[in-house]
Amino acid sequence: MENTTNTDTNSNSNDDVIDDERLILNVGGIKYETHRSTLIAYPDTFLGVMFQQRNNAMLKSNSDNPNQPKEYFFDRNGREFDYFQIPIPTNPYPPASATINHFILTLQRIIHEMEANLMQRVEIIFPWQDKTKFNLSPDLETIREILTPFITVTGYNILEGFGDDIVKYLMKNTPGFFCSLREREPSGNYPPRFAFVMQLPMSAFPREIRNGTFLVELGEDEENHEDDEVDDNFSD
Repeated sequence: MENTTNTDTNSNSNDDVIDDERLILNVGGIKYETHRSTLIAYPDTFLGVMFQQRNNAMLKSNSDNPNQPKEYFFDRNGREFDYFQIPIPTNPYPPASATINHFILTLQRIIHEMEANLMQRVEIIFPWQDKTKFNLSPDLETIREILTPFITVTGYNILEGFGDDIVKYLMKNTPGFFCSLREREPSGNYPPRFAFVMQLPMSAFPREIRNGTFLVELGEDEENHEDDEVDDNFSD
């Protein structure tokens, strides 16, 4: 009996460690870092099922370094984060840590949406309670859709408690990326709110992007020549 009790205690301790394990999801070359606890908090989703402890034997990690998070590769378009979108269930509510991690993953997805749409700057207003005061500029439908779980009190509360740390985390893990957070006091019909600004430098849109389009057929010399002709026409 004593041996059985000790085994159960050790098993529970190991389970806690596994649940808090850091993971890297490599989606078509784009890497997202998260925790197992974040994924299994949503047991009805693909990833929630995949990372349940009962499926450990089937998981194949790309990393064997015990000092680094395990990395799992998915042959999907890394910019189409819908594959990993984790809906917030209405009941039961997920733990607060999972909600915060979901918020951070959502912001990381917005960065990729900005890159895909050649957007340099996005400003998001997270209001206290009144969702009619939520604002997104420029208003891109795909970004507005993925922000839906956070447009009322949830986004505001997360930023009020962890906003500065989230800003630091995003800037640390996204080279060249800049973001800022500013709290705005209630005024007129507007409740307290946070203005969250996300900005990418022009260097985020390298020349390699052009080389992946039909424009590459022009070549460097032809492209410059066409630019000269356009300038001449306008000068007339």
